[in-house]
Order: sequence, then C-alpha cells, then structure tokens
Amino acid sequence: MLGIVSPHLSQVPGVSHRFFGRTGGTSPSPWTGLNTSHAVSDAPARVDENLARVRFQLGIGKHALFSANQVHGRDVVIVGDDSDLDDVAARAADALVTRVHGAGVGVRTADCAPILLAVDDGSAVGAAHAGWRGAVGGVIAATVRALVDGAGVEPARLVAAVGPCIGPRAFEVGPEVVAAAAAVVDVDGLVVAGRGDRACVDLAGLCARLLKQAGVERVDVVGGCTVEQAALYFSHRREHGNTGRQMSAIARAPPPQLDDETFR
Repeated sequence: MLGIVSPHLSQVPGVSHRFFGRTGGTSPSPWTGLNTSHAVSDAPARVDENLARVRFQLGIGKHALFSANQVHGRDVVIVGDDSDLDDVAARAADALVTRVHGAGVGVRTADCAPILLAVDDGSAVGAAHAGWRGAVGGVIAATVRALVDGAGVEPARLVAAVGPCIGPRAFEVGPEVVAAAAAVVDVDGLVVAGRGDRACVDLAGLCARLLKQAGVERVDVVGGCTVEQAALYFSHRREHGNTGRQMSAIARAPPPQLDDETFR
C-alpha cells in the first residue's frame, strides 16, 4: 500500500485516509514518483494516473477527490452533494471539509504540513494545508470550526493527524516567523536557536499545538521530514522549487481491502 496512516484516524469508522509520499507513481525526474500536481510542468497524463492511484488507495471514484488552489490562507471550502470538481479546484483555499458519502478531500504539499481530520463517528472529514503562514494565520482553527459547525458536534469529537512536513532540523527561519507563531500560541519547546538570529521551528508540533488549542484532543503527529527523506518525499526547499507535490487525503468511504504487494 502507498503512503502512511494515522493510528487515531484509522479507528474512525467509514473513513479512509492516507498521507502519500513520492513512492509508487509514474512521473520521471525531477518529479520522480507520485506527483499529484498539474502545476509543476509534469505531463498531464502522468499526473492523472498518479491521482487515479491515490483514489484507488482511498477507495473512491474518479470524480470524488476534491482539492483547491492553495494560497497559504485560511479559507475553507465546503464540499457538498452538488459541488463540481473543477469549480472547487479553482477556488483559492487551503482547507476543505465534506459530509458527502463517497467523497474525499485532499491537500498537496512539498514541505508544508498536511492535516487530516474527521468527526469520530465518520460523519464528516476535512483536510488542511498549513505552512507557517497558514498555521499562524488561522487555517487550522477555521477548519476545525467548519467541521464542528457542519456536523453539529463539539471540537473534542474531532480526531486529527499532522502528516510529514519539513522537520525542525531543516526548518530554519527568521525572528519574524517565531514572533508570528508566539503571537497565537505558546511556542515553548517548539523553537531551538539556530545560526545568528535564525531559529529552527517544529512545524508539525506547532500545528498539533494549534489543533489542541482549537479543542481537538486526539491528535497524531505521524512523523517524517520532507527535506531529509529525499527518497520518500518531495521538498520545495531541498529542490529549490523544482519538484512535485505529494497528496494527503481523507474520504467518507470505507478503506479498501488492499495488500502490501499493491504497487510494490
């Protein structure tokens, strides 16, 4: 099977999810593997095949995986029964939620943190793209709010997982980033001094802390550094922008029965 899963999300009934990496795709260098973005000059047919493999692993149909035009903001798209795939793809937004049976929502990353969420009874799911700007700008709280309002539940009923992203050893930033994070959440233990006025920030830990601040009590951090693990993940920072994008997605569909030999 492709990608990795969250222990917490794996316990949610009627929901399938995966944090995909670059393994198991058709794209050649510099997008080698499971590139899921049409916006990085990869051949459209290869990207389409890669996305078909993503959907197969999630157990959903051809027109059932929704993603948006990510802009490092905080807007959330609500995917309904009448939502059109192309219309949603053109929306400038960094998170999506849905209550539609058989539908999936996903985000693309290449160092930013992917976050997948679900109501604990499987009645609604969501996905968010959180770089440091989106994280401190409120995309996580906005996604939680959209799920809570749509499903009519308390935040404690949500289950969430933060996927592979740039790790703390690789994420060296300026003081303005640390200040922006500290203005919205306690960053104690998330920041280590770097070179000069620089600091290394734990982005996955920051996202997990913001989820808990929003009232989500069950949060997994699945691990993995997109910069350091070149064979497994695309990294915008490592490849200076010339790379693919991995998909992280969650669907209101039972996980398909696949074995470990699939796409090996």
